[in-house]
Amino acid sequence: MRKPVKADGDSSVREGERFDPFHDPYLADPYPFFAEARAATPVFYSPDLDYWVVTRYHDIRPIFQTPKLFSAANTLAPLQPICPAAGHLLAEGGFRPVPTLTDNDPPGHTRVRRLANVAFTPRRVAAMEPFVRGLTARFVEDLMWGRPNDGCRPTALDAQENG
Repeated sequence: MRKPVKADGDSSVREGERFDPFHDPYLADPYPFFAEARAATPVFYSPDLDYWVVTRYHDIRPIFQTPKLFSAANTLAPLQPICPAAGHLLAEGGFRPVPTLTDNDPPGHTRVRRLANVAFTPRRVAAMEPFVRGLTARFVEDLMWGRPNDGCRPTALDAQENG
């Protein structure tokens, strides 16, 4: 996609230069930024991210519904390239990115979504609710009492026990 040409007073360029999703005040509260962006220019290019940012629901929805024009393939791509040493270790370990629902266009997305829809029917999700609530309460309690809990190992063990 074409990058914007900088023009004096161009609000899309100003919003793009101002957009910093990795630091405060955005991290503390992103909503004021997006309210201002929607009013000034609902779509803008972020040169730091090399991404277009779309801020209004009614603009985003058709984007999601038009994968031939707006691909999701780069959705989970790192914003910064990983260092060569990390890349080497990942390759050595056999790590290869696998498209998921998030970063997969049809027909692959359709196939994976069909499988997920079978696994996450309303009935199955409702049956998991007590387990998820109990797990969440335990994690919150651990946090409140300063106990370490990364959530991965206990979740995997509990999931095995609860089928």
